[in-house]
Amino acid sequence: MKKLDNKSKLLFLSSRLPYPPIGGDRLRSYWLLKTLSKYYKVHLVSIVEGTEIPEGFYDFASQIKISYKLFPKRKISFYFNTLKGLLSNEPLQVNYYYFDDVQKYIDEIVDDYDILFATLIRTAKYVMYLKINRNLFIWLTQLRRII
Repeated sequence: MKKLDNKSKLLFLSSRLPYPPIGGDRLRSYWLLKTLSKYYKVHLVSIVEGTEIPEGFYDFASQIKISYKLFPKRKISFYFNTLKGLLSNEPLQVNYYYFDDVQKYIDEIVDDYDILFATLIRTAKYVMYLKINRNLFIWLTQLRRII
């Protein structure tokens, strides 16, 4: 794998679009992205609640020089996921943010990255079922046990 500008490639998984930077998890991810993008070639994979991308996101991404893949979802999809989650023994918030198309995309690109950075327990399920074909450093934030 070739690295651009000698930077390692970091795949950043976020359960919510970190723009605009309001609220705890969005604000945290916003600043993490700003900081990590100085040292890594960052690709953001994020779920968007609703079908519209907030004004200013594209300028933000361009300014900090990150690539991205966004998955806009209708609110009803989140509710359906929660209902499915009631039948599992996983935390509801994990199921609330889990989508098959997001998992498929991550599975397709993960081998191109050196580091996978997953924010919150909400993104843990995407990491748990990865089929990784090489060494990959995985950083899961805010988990209380090792998966």
